[in-house]
Amino acid sequence: MEPPELPRFDAATRRAFLRRAAVLGALAAVPGALAACGASGDDADTFADATTTTAAGGTGGDAPTTATTQGTSGTAGSGAALPDGATLEVAFTYAASSDGRGPARNPFIAVWVEDAGGELVATLSVWYNPPKGERWIHELSGWFAASSGTDVDAVTGATRPAGTYTVAWDGTDLDGARAAQGTYTVWIEAAREHGPHSITSTSIELGGSGTDAALPDADELSAASATYSA
Repeated sequence: MEPPELPRFDAATRRAFLRRAAVLGALAAVPGALAACGASGDDADTFADATTTTAAGGTGGDAPTTATTQGTSGTAGSGAALPDGATLEVAFTYAASSDGRGPARNPFIAVWVEDAGGELVATLSVWYNPPKGERWIHELSGWFAASSGTDVDAVTGATRPAGTYTVAWDGTDLDGARAAQGTYTVWIEAAREHGPHSITSTSIELGGSGTDAALPDADELSAASATYSA
């Protein structure tokens, strides 16, 4: 008997979970994980209201913006390459929940894109607290499994406080070539000390015309969207 077909989001999530299970099973738990996340302060100070747009190539306060792509050569299908100048913008809001277990620190956040086969195509950004924070970078378990945590310095920026942000992908793969047109999955992941692990994703068709897709809310991540311009 054939199993029922999963909705697109659930199917993508299940496929990624199965692919990563072996990797994640090998990760050892680290006591006090994310203890070095961000600057000191309690929830009221660290997660003060903020609305900041961080566009590719710009700056957000003192923290560098990250728009470098890394990963495998992205081929989501056998069709033509993405048009020159096509971009994918990913926007999201991060807000600390009220059920924390102690003073909050700025979260680690990763945004990346996978192809239809569940392979990493590009990391749009990784926000953490180098150099000590790299000891806990695997707390971003979804991104760490997809990327093996490689070349994190090429795409990293400092942690940010709660707020609304936008990061962008220029549609090129690791080799600097245009990625193929086809189906991609956009992922956003957040983890912080004294708080939950949040991850969300959606599939989006990237081709010769623009489109957009919404990502489901997940714990401390909300109002997330992916907007493709061709």
